[in-house]
Amino acid sequence: MADFPRQPIEPRQRVERIPVGEVLAGVPVEARGMRRVAIVSDSYPPRAGGGIATAHHNLARGLARLGYDVEVFTFFDEPFSEPEPGIHRFGSPAWWRKGWRLLNRWVFRLLAPGQAAYQFVDILESSIGARRMARAIRNHAPDVVLLSDQGAPGLWVNRRPGQIMGLISHHNPARFLNEPRMGRFSALDARLAIAAENIVLRNVDRASAPSRFMKTLFEQTYRFDRPLAVIPNVVDVEHLESIPARDVRGDMDLPPEAALVCLPSAGIRIKGADFVPEVLRKLAGPRVGFYLPGAVSAELEHELAALPPEVRLYRPGKLSYPEHIARLKACSFAIGLAIKENYSMALVECTACGLPLAAWDSGGNADIVQDGVNGRLVAGFDLEALLSIARAWLNDPAALAEWRARTAAYARTAFDPDAVAAQYADFFLESAAG
Repeated sequence: MADFPRQPIEPRQRVERIPVGEVLAGVPVEARGMRRVAIVSDSYPPRAGGGIATAHHNLARGLARLGYDVEVFTFFDEPFSEPEPGIHRFGSPAWWRKGWRLLNRWVFRLLAPGQAAYQFVDILESSIGARRMARAIRNHAPDVVLLSDQGAPGLWVNRRPGQIMGLISHHNPARFLNEPRMGRFSALDARLAIAAENIVLRNVDRASAPSRFMKTLFEQTYRFDRPLAVIPNVVDVEHLESIPARDVRGDMDLPPEAALVCLPSAGIRIKGADFVPEVLRKLAGPRVGFYLPGAVSAELEHELAALPPEVRLYRPGKLSYPEHIARLKACSFAIGLAIKENYSMALVECTACGLPLAAWDSGGNADIVQDGVNGRLVAGFDLEALLSIARAWLNDPAALAEWRARTAAYARTAFDPDAVAAQYADFFLESAAG
């Protein structure tokens, strides 16, 4: 394999950071005439990551930078011991969550044996936390509430007169059905969760989806006749740039010039775990290493244990968000193996860190990867075609350097956080009010 110089990403011009909950220049919110916004999320960094939590963290910071009075409310979380201005964390007791999980396992073992069922129990498990959160939102009296969808927290949030209620459709249980590569999922479980979300949507004024794929799926899944828009997730580029790279090549006994290939979140089946062993075997070499972030299923663990020693794999398990981004920044490019993503924050972060992507042309990937600019899309889950793209990058460091430069340039325009936050503000906060 050829040597791989790692190209630095040109930094964006810094903007002044406005922490969530901070009052601008000491001027009361009422005097500024700016809207009070409550953003709902299952959790919130730095305690927990996940695509929805990260997306809503970035959205909260983006709206705060635009001058809105933003507070964040979580419902599947635990409070920090230290105060967190502008962040209100709530969750259900452990005994409540455990009880529902046991009952759910027993019921669906009878009704849908051998099928995954967790969509509806997510709603039941989080219900106490969501009720506590809803009381806090009611006391806060925001002008606008922006809901997440997974866990249906909006079931417990009662809209006040004059209040705007918005929803961002990240999840959608129908996405997991009729796709055998993702595994067997219970249709009954999905229908129950969809029914709950349709109840939430009765009180929603307008909704958005982060990709065209998710908008189409939303229209096919739910009963909703009010405004619906495609708005991508906000990427907190400034935060990403503040995290220094952490090169793990030395930890893997790789030379500094070796290629390091990221397989984003590919440790579980819906994220493409079935493809991982073959990718590792066919791309392995003395100057190639692989970074596999996040959880790894028991099935994949078994297969990884049988790989030949020439496969250099770094899989540290669950890391904090900054720890993961630091390692991601040291990678050469990424291979997205997830079967049907919504609008993957994992892939967005790869692009924002300057990594070209080779990924399936499925789900919302086409809204992240502009084919021929910041990566390549492969139709039909053709693994050999995907591997040929990776081999071309491995064998031609000069061409890879050009791809990295194009990717970094693309990210600076496509993921401009203020521009994307302004789209949310216009759709949910300004147009809805008008």
